[in-house]
Amino acid sequence: MITIDPLSVIFACLAALLGVLIGRKIQSIVNFVFPVDPVTVAVLVVPCIAAVWAQAAGRGSLAFLLVCLIIFYFVGYYFNGRQDYRYLAKLDTANNEIVRFNVRPWVVYTNEDGQICRQDQTWKALWIKWRWGIHHVIQANGDLDGRIETDFKPLVYPPIYGRLVFAEYVHDSYVEWTVKRSKKMVERNGQYVPKKELKVMQTVTTVILAESADLSALSLLMKLRAFNDLSQKYAETAEENYRLRQAVGSQSLYAAAEFLKQQAGYDPQAIVLGSMGYSKNSEAIKTQEVGR
Repeated sequence: MITIDPLSVIFACLAALLGVLIGRKIQSIVNFVFPVDPVTVAVLVVPCIAAVWAQAAGRGSLAFLLVCLIIFYFVGYYFNGRQDYRYLAKLDTANNEIVRFNVRPWVVYTNEDGQICRQDQTWKALWIKWRWGIHHVIQANGDLDGRIETDFKPLVYPPIYGRLVFAEYVHDSYVEWTVKRSKKMVERNGQYVPKKELKVMQTVTTVILAESADLSALSLLMKLRAFNDLSQKYAETAEENYRLRQAVGSQSLYAAAEFLKQQAGYDPQAIVLGSMGYSKNSEAIKTQEVGR
């Protein structure tokens, strides 16, 4: 018979809760999609080593608690610490179609200056942000609040849902910042400058949104109705134009037929002379008849 120690269950639950809280907090700080950030590595290396040591030393209960802490750390990292994700769909002018610009999601946040920023998924970018306060800024001609939800499905990870934003233009530019200078000065080109300088590059992404990207659902619905009304009116106008053209053509043919019908009873000579300004009873006609 298997006996369950209530105290062990309580400690296991506390370890799981602690893991969830720690994972949620760290993920909200580092803004990483996957738990591969330096903080996660630093935090979990100690419990992993301790769990291996406890299992080797015959302290299975302690190893079990540490394993619970590690597993539920990842649970909290994913389920409770989700970020604000964006996906971009960009117009491919060459093929005249809309394609997904970034397959993996962008983690966006707002910095202290109120700028919309993107967290690059590298240790270097995270260090530059924490150490020097340099963020990857996104400059857009509107908000990035897409109304369509999409997802990204990694191979060994649950789907990552985010909002889809339609863009006409996306471009990265780089700004060089000098973050550290040595106190020792040297002469270069007739000027005294610091002997050494530490420079880092800041990435600025420019996004030109499509017209529909910054419209609310109500605006889109109203525009759609207006478009449908205009399309219907255009179709009605085109049909009326075609009918009038057909009617004008038919009237022209009818008038020509009536003209020929009326002229058919006259002498051809009279028609010709009539077009020259003479009548059939004129002296010119009579003279021509007498001469004959």
